[in-house]
Amino acid sequence: MPLKPFQFGVAMQRPGYNIFAMGDSGTGRSSYVLSYLKSEAKRRSAPNEWAYINNFTESHRPKAIEFAPGLRV
Repeated sequence: MPLKPFQFGVAMQRPGYNIFAMGDSGTGRSSYVLSYLKSEAKRRSAPNEWAYINNFTESHRPKAIEFAPGLRV
């Protein structure tokens, strides 16, 4: 069974792709998108978290720090 366009977009594993959902107000567009994304999130592992901190040497270039998901410091 072929993927629906929304499922295809969510399945893209490359950066730079976006999904645009349109339709009349009250048609359940937002509810569908949220429901689908929540079900997909349960099937996937959580992504790493990022924090950007001040770089006192080069203030225009903050430093990025990557953390494991849910790590408490």
